[in-house]
Amino acid sequence: MDNDTTDASTLTFGSLFPPPTSETAETDPILSVAEVYTITNHFINASNDDDTNEVLKKVHAYGRRFHGMGMSGISTSVQFEQLNNMLQDLRDVLLKKSFVSNTTGEELRLHEYEASKLMDLMSTTSTSDEAKCLIPSLKKFTDGQVEEYLELVKKAKLKISEIS
Repeated sequence: MDNDTTDASTLTFGSLFPPPTSETAETDPILSVAEVYTITNHFINASNDDDTNEVLKKVHAYGRRFHGMGMSGISTSVQFEQLNNMLQDLRDVLLKKSFVSNTTGEELRLHEYEASKLMDLMSTTSTSDEAKCLIPSLKKFTDGQVEEYLELVKKAKLKISEIS
């Protein structure tokens, strides 16, 4: 296979994003828009406005607009710390939850990409059909299994909206 082949449905992201190894799995996460927003917010708040890179400002503005986590009222450092912890908890739960394939009997888990894309879904009313259309690699899961993942995201979004 060509190292520059990119196909999200097979979780192949080309040579710039090789498959994770035991050494890189913990250090190279694929971030959700909400996670990028919290990171850029930290850097922007920690820097002098004149020193803030324009690209960082644009990424932050994009994150603020499209994070989909209902966190528009979050402004204090304590709230951002809570948000960061909640996002990490959600990521951990999504990545640890597993199912057994009905056809092969193998254990199925979300890939980092799939977890971050589920976190990016804007609506708390997303369906398994919608998720599978937007994240084609989820087709390995049954509709009920995807619904369980979506329920975890929905619960996290509701918790996040309570702190904002």
